[in-house]
Amino acid sequence: MDFFVVNGKIWQGKGQFCQALLVRNGRISAAGAAERLEPYSKGCEIVDCGERTVIPGIIDPYGTLPEPPPRKGLTDWLEGQLHQLARAGVTAIQWPDWEGNLTKQILPALQQLTEKKPLPRLQLLTRKNHGWQKGFGGRLTRVEELPGLWRQGGQLLVSIPDQQTLERFLHQLQFWPLPEGNPRRLTLIGANCTDSGQLQKLGELGVGILGFPAQLEDSLLQCAGQPGAQIHTCCAWRTLSHLGAKVAFAGIDRVEPFAGLQKAVCRTTVTVTGESHPSREALTVEDGLQAMTVGAAWMDFQEDFSGRLLPGYRADLLVLNDDPFTCPKEALRTLRPVLTMVDGNLLWREI
Repeated sequence: MDFFVVNGKIWQGKGQFCQALLVRNGRISAAGAAERLEPYSKGCEIVDCGERTVIPGIIDPYGTLPEPPPRKGLTDWLEGQLHQLARAGVTAIQWPDWEGNLTKQILPALQQLTEKKPLPRLQLLTRKNHGWQKGFGGRLTRVEELPGLWRQGGQLLVSIPDQQTLERFLHQLQFWPLPEGNPRRLTLIGANCTDSGQLQKLGELGVGILGFPAQLEDSLLQCAGQPGAQIHTCCAWRTLSHLGAKVAFAGIDRVEPFAGLQKAVCRTTVTVTGESHPSREALTVEDGLQAMTVGAAWMDFQEDFSGRLLPGYRADLLVLNDDPFTCPKEALRTLRPVLTMVDGNLLWREI
């Protein structure tokens, strides 16, 4: 099915919006003014957005399971999980599998499901090297294991639980030269506790940083308990992105998928007198949305065809119940999709 998505405030990034999209064969074939695209919409089903805001689908590069997979009825359970994600606006997700159990259970059911019906895209992150095989995303690892994996291509996700681990990682990088043209994406999971010097190095490296904004308060509290921590440079996603790192938001809540966005945008700093002021690390709405879309796509080499509403990109999009660019910041957490499209397929719709 092809679609003419019209009468929308369609966000294309960098402050740019358009009115309409043509969706053909699962991709956006054209974007622009409605009157310009309408002559080419013959045969398309019309999706009238009712002047609502349209954004790319949410990409969660490090999602969590709300419950362990059952031993019986696994396929039905997995289908239910993916439908919940579609209603929350998550169009692509990666589940971490540190122990390897998910891979054995879920992969056969996933392949069976995706052959039958359109669903949000799911990849598994494991500690084994599966390359770029179908159903697998990147490889999970720790700093101690990196030297043996450094020259490998693909998506590497490295756990950085504290500032000492981060400092050890940055120190060892000088001894790990990369071969020219190595097709690798290095993403740090956590790396919340940072000082200004570490932020500068991470930006120069251009690595990916996974932030978990829904857990912002807990992360800052944990950093505050570490020796020498500088709270104003912890979870410094705005500074990192300005310095050149690729920031993506993970751990998207299924009930309130934009709750983390609100926390990142409304972030405050409490002074010694007890007064609360906007933090210099508070993100703009656009920067926050970018971390939920194309920023996450970068982790898996997909930023050139996923995470934006531009011609040639996948037709993964959400029509929202309110406008994140004009609604009160405190209302961002109440945003939800009233329509979810994945690869040009309507998975959820109430308009």
